[in-house]
Amino acid sequence: MARAHGSRKHYVQLFRYPCRGAPRFERGARTVEVEPPYRTGTGVSLRLGLRRAIILGRWGVETQTEAEALYMALAASDMDVSVEEIVVWG
Repeated sequence: MARAHGSRKHYVQLFRYPCRGAPRFERGARTVEVEPPYRTGTGVSLRLGLRRAIILGRWGVETQTEAEALYMALAASDMDVSVEEIVVWG
């Protein structure tokens, strides 16, 4: 998982997309802390090159427990790709 760096309210995160062709700019990039204080955040992602991106975001609500934070971090996202495409991601 990518590590988020920031202050009490904002964060910066470097991210690597699993495949090429990600949008240049994307709103609603979600981040979940899996270490205390287990916050969630929403930001914007700006792709740099083919697969790298920088995410600028704002921390939101603190979750209640470590288990809840891990569940949110691992929850599946709706993706518009086929299973075959996911299998070849490397």
